[in-house]
Amino acid sequence: MDSHRPPLTIPSGMLGADTRLKFRQVITLTRLQLAELLLARYPDEKAEAEEHLDFASGELREMNMQPYLERALKQRETLKA
Repeated sequence: MDSHRPPLTIPSGMLGADTRLKFRQVITLTRLQLAELLLARYPDEKAEAEEHLDFASGELREMNMQPYLERALKQRETLKA
């Protein structure tokens, strides 16, 4: 694995209240994909991946986005293994 990963954070200004309301689904799916990337490519970043999965799971549940929620829950099982 590459020990020098590029920054994979979301700029804090991007998650403002107005932006979050307008792009809730996009931000949620981005965080799900970021968690998947971290788990697949950067196993030492499990804590960060878990934070993204926690956020995404809650949002996906609230928005009734069942296929993506199932995907997030499957990734959480990966963390437990």
